Amino acid sequence: MKNKLMISKLFTMFLLLSLIVVPLTTALGNDNDGDFIDDDIDNCPYNSNMNQANTDWHDLNNNNQLDVGEDALGDVCDDNMADPVITTEDQTVDEEVTLEFTALANNGGDAVFADTLFLTVEGNLPAGMTTQDVTTNDAQKLQTKKFTWKPTKTQGGQNYQLTLTATDGPIQDGDAAKVVKKTITIAVKDTIKDQPQPVNHQPVADFVYSPLNPKAFTEVQFTEKASDADGDELTYAWDFENDGSVDSTEKNPTYKFTTFGEHQVKLTVTEKNTAEHLSASVVKTISITQLELVNGIEITSLQCFENVIVGKEQVCGIKVKDLKTNKPVVGAVVSLLFDDSKNKIGECTTDINGGCAVEYIADKIGTFTKHYLTFHRN
Repeated sequence: MKNKLMISKLFTMFLLLSLIVVPLTTALGNDNDGDFIDDDIDNCPYNSNMNQANTDWHDLNNNNQLDVGEDALGDVCDDNMADPVITTEDQTVDEEVTLEFTALANNGGDAVFADTLFLTVEGNLPAGMTTQDVTTNDAQKLQTKKFTWKPTKTQGGQNYQLTLTATDGPIQDGDAAKVVKKTITIAVKDTIKDQPQPVNHQPVADFVYSPLNPKAFTEVQFTEKASDADGDELTYAWDFENDGSVDSTEKNPTYKFTTFGEHQVKLTVTEKNTAEHLSASVVKTISITQLELVNGIEITSLQCFENVIVGKEQVCGIKVKDLKTNKPVVGAVVSLLFDDSKNKIGECTTDINGGCAVEYIADKIGTFTKHYLTFHRN
């Protein structure tokens, strides 16, 4: 009997002790980020992430830590919110092909009492890349950015780094603001091979003339024989005295030489419609001989004052020889004419040395070509 009474008393004491211990029992629960959850009713930070499955919530309106359920259990507080998480991967794209990808940031699962989330890009984007905020869910603390980029050919074969930053701020959950960075690499493949650029070939200048043994004061026909490997249209510049002055821009001109001897003729051809306007020149020496005049007489020398003043005397001298004997001709009559051989200035008769001079008063301003006609009195 005593034993039964003792057991009953012990059981009663156990129940009393149980009632006393229960209010002091620490109520632990599982939080989202897996860290320690304490039971401190007086020190739970405002807006802490309460474990709803094991305890009641804070009285948020009054900014205190009341156990509104009055269940004698301490409030369960998560004093360490989870870090933000950035979800995206490295990218690979061909040049001149559009790339689209997204980057997602969230608060690591602590969505209810987490701070507002910000997802930003550090530094400058690669040239041509654009971004767009496509998802901003403040209730779930999610933010998604969409990236669009079509790399150019010059960006091919290069790697570009993009650094993303997720920040849970401003501070509302009692924790310090958390900042997470993630750097991804975007590789642009060099898939477009450089195409060989067309080469613009330089033209080749050439010409022929006829007759092959031209005489002074007779017409010489010049014919271009230029070529261009690309078939480009050409322009022509003829310099019949090779003195730097263009005498004709015709394709196939004619020209009269008024003095005998060697003359250097220059032809320059230039591409007409190309960006480079490549050109080429050729110079050929042409031997001009004297006219064979009456009775086989040839003029061997023609000389006048190069410059004379209007109203002053001009003197032009001449020498002739016999083509058969190659000796000076005595008594040959020489007529001096202006330009077109119709305006006679004067005449003279050759002496024993085969020479004579025509004198006249210059009465015009300008440049004139003199012609001589020679014939023998006999």
